[in-house]
Amino acid sequence: MEIGLSTLYLTTKHFKKLVKTLTSYADKCRIWEIVDEANLRLSQFKVKILKDLAKTFQLKYTVHTPFNDLNIASLNPIIKRVSIKIVEKSIKFAWELEAKMYVLHPGFYNVFQLEKSEKINFQSLKRLVNYAKNFGLPVSVENLPNGFLSLTRVEDFKKFFRRMEDLDVGLALDVGHAYTVGQLKIFLEKFQDKITHVHLHNNNGKLDSHGGLDEGGIDWVEVVKTLKNTGFSRYLIVESTSKPLESYLKLKKIFG
Repeated sequence: MEIGLSTLYLTTKHFKKLVKTLTSYADKCRIWEIVDEANLRLSQFKVKILKDLAKTFQLKYTVHTPFNDLNIASLNPIIKRVSIKIVEKSIKFAWELEAKMYVLHPGFYNVFQLEKSEKINFQSLKRLVNYAKNFGLPVSVENLPNGFLSLTRVEDFKKFFRRMEDLDVGLALDVGHAYTVGQLKIFLEKFQDKITHVHLHNNNGKLDSHGGLDEGGIDWVEVVKTLKNTGFSRYLIVESTSKPLESYLKLKKIFG
């Protein structure tokens, strides 16, 4: 397992702040998940700078899909089409960054037409995973937190993986999100062979606050122990917006 840090806490800052952060933390953190959102929305200019930083400081990147104002499961064909195009553009940028993983968010369901929304969601996810495959880019689909009509619970992902059994896609297990639906332990047990990426942040079991690792009820020693026992060997990304660096260093300490 390798430990990295998400740029989620920097999405509202100027891109220059990200550059300064990656440069100043280069001796502490070499793996960064670039959240393609808000002020950090990727462009050719930003990709070039990030590639130069990676070369200079031996950095590795994963990329998190854009998600605000998008819905790949929308019943409105225009919204769905534009959302997919924006994510496809993000996937191409991730490929240019030589990203080790692309984290994909599922779409959001229409409360009046759940089955139809789910069908469109699965179709869109399949299209995007296959699009990324053309670039040789691995994809993990993230579980969403409590309060969303989408892929949030173990039962949702069981259905997803049944329907997509021919698709080369994994689960980006968001530990904090799983905790908000009371299914963290079950996620870890049921998807041992599907978890290909992990997000870590804490909360009170109800609100998706993306707190520091010490700001909630999750037992991190137990989580890490379980992942080790299941043979997980990929990236653990700290996605806290509170105490991000402290949380990253805390996780490194747990690993000894």
